[in-house]
Amino acid sequence: RTLNGDIAISITNNDSILLMVSNSLLVTLDYETSNIHFHVPYETFTSGIDSIDQKLKNLRGTVLDFNGKIGITINTQNFTEQKYNMEGTLTDAIPPTKVRGKGSMSCIPSGDDMTPACTLLLSFESTLADLNLENVFPSAQPKVRVDLRQSILEKNDQ
Repeated sequence: RTLNGDIAISITNNDSILLMVSNSLLVTLDYETSNIHFHVPYETFTSGIDSIDQKLKNLRGTVLDFNGKIGITINTQNFTEQKYNMEGTLTDAIPPTKVRGKGSMSCIPSGDDMTPACTLLLSFESTLADLNLENVFPSAQPKVRVDLRQSILEKNDQ
């Protein structure tokens, strides 16, 4: 799991791409089942635009929540990039919405050779409505891209 992973949402507004970024992403990945869950409060996102950042802060208590599965058997002893497809559900959407994406995972040996750490990259497309962000970006195009970037997942102590 990681407690401070990075997530970015790319939004096209007019002819510009806005980037919302948070470093408060919680990701858990079950190495045995390949099930993944991530959770991030919208109030932790920033865009660099004061008016948008204030709207995001006003979303206190609203979250982006996902449950799914990545399409590989996780091998923490494989130190080459492992590419995968992913599918799951945005559970905070009303109704919950299915999404599919792609990603990769790379594992590195740890200092004690017992608890490897893995870097997870994941991307999928969604909509402002499914992410409950249409009021924050009323003039933006409906499709958005969500990227989890370089989240280091360390095994929990057993």
